Amino acid sequence: MIKPRINFLRLVVVFLIFIIGLFIFGNWRLMGARQKVALKLNEANKGLEAISQEKKALQGKILQNQNYDYLEFVGREDLNLKKPGEQVVAFPPQETDQETDTSQKIKDLWQKFSEMLKKEKEK
Repeated sequence: MIKPRINFLRLVVVFLIFIIGLFIFGNWRLMGARQKVALKLNEANKGLEAISQEKKALQGKILQNQNYDYLEFVGREDLNLKKPGEQVVAFPPQETDQETDTSQKIKDLWQKFSEMLKKEKEK
């Protein structure tokens, strides 16, 4: 009668070890899933922070655009508007020294070239 009791105890021990193994494996998978969720949560928080900063910047621009002085500046500069009774004065763009030097060099080069052609024709 001792033998069946020992077999039964062995069976119970093996079953308990099997159950404990299942719990450990399940816990291990659950920890992996938690880590993935934590990473996604961190990424989402970073994205939320970036979006909130962008929102603040856009709200600042909205407030700036509602300012009359800014609207007047944009109207004058970008849309070429004027107030009634004002006269608009436009100045032509000035040539820089470098552009003048380059154009003078080109003129001199063509002049030398034409002189060379005249000399060739005379010969």
